[in-house]
Amino acid sequence: MNEIIYQREPYKAILREVLKHQRSSRPELTNKYLAERIPLQATYLSKFFNDQDSHLKDETLYRLSKLLHLNEEEIDYLVLLKNYETSETPERQQYLYTKIQNILQNKRVEMGGATLRERTALEAKYLLNPKCMLVQLSLFIDKYKENPRLLCHPLGLSLDQLIESLDIIEENGFITREGDPFSIKEVRSANFHIEANELLRLHQQLMKSLILPRLQETTEKNKKSFLVTFNMDEESYQQCLHQFDLFVAEIRKIAQKSEAEGVYQLSFDLFKWC
Repeated sequence: MNEIIYQREPYKAILREVLKHQRSSRPELTNKYLAERIPLQATYLSKFFNDQDSHLKDETLYRLSKLLHLNEEEIDYLVLLKNYETSETPERQQYLYTKIQNILQNKRVEMGGATLRERTALEAKYLLNPKCMLVQLSLFIDKYKENPRLLCHPLGLSLDQLIESLDIIEENGFITREGDPFSIKEVRSANFHIEANELLRLHQQLMKSLILPRLQETTEKNKKSFLVTFNMDEESYQQCLHQFDLFVAEIRKIAQKSEAEGVYQLSFDLFKWC
């Protein structure tokens, strides 16, 4: 069950996957069955799974998770994800996000397979090929998952480059394929062991090298660009940094509630020249 639980996914998506997995051997796990034993109205449980803005209280989520035979540690992780997704305070969101990343890092090491050094080497291959991230995020969109070849034109990839990217993504465990290199069975969120270091900064620079030419070919009505150089004092600078964090937190919240219909880029820098 670890490979289902410990993903950087919305907690409802994880619960839906757990239910799908368990219903194959426990067909009695209908919404009505679960609702009666939580207890909860079946209509609300259905709304919870289908309405992005509906959430269960921690105790109710605990009882549902127990019915699905999750252990205490797994339940704590789901509650942590829920609290992160519903938090409205940027500082708390960042604190919870760090806790989630630490848990994922530890769990990926515990799950065995490649050594930490080998996993880090695979992640380096992914990060040093910035189009891997674009390909992987695109695969959450149904039309590209069903036919990855469609990515060649918008991402400027040859078929060989697309296959190379898919190979690297699969080696990292972020997708599962079925024989054919373009047959995508499952797509998972990317989680890394590599902490913020020179490699991640290099990845960001490589991504930025892709942004400028793409901006130049994107029509004005389909983009927003902002560049300004200005004066202010240190206190105002600190206020701007705070507003920056609030803005990023709000964008993250909007994106989490959205359906995957496109891949978007936000590059927004704030720093002091002198």
